[in-house]
Amino acid sequence: MSFGLKVRLWAMMFFQYAIWGAWAPVLGADLANRLGFEGAQIGFVYSAFFAAVVLSPFIGGQIADRWVPTQWFLAAAHLVG
Repeated sequence: MSFGLKVRLWAMMFFQYAIWGAWAPVLGADLANRLGFEGAQIGFVYSAFFAAVVLSPFIGGQIADRWVPTQWFLAAAHLVG
């Protein structure tokens, strides 16, 4: 594996987790203050993330295996993120 590819993959993984670190901690305050959610509702929103983490590899794998090349799917998923 070339050095340039390693750097690009490192940057991709860094930004993948940096995005979560940027918005996940402030989501609860935004839901409570701006949208008027209560504590249990905020908990449901956060718990939905864990269900998505479990289900998304299965759904994404089917899309990447059947309809589009894997690198296109990963690129689109990271751009959406």
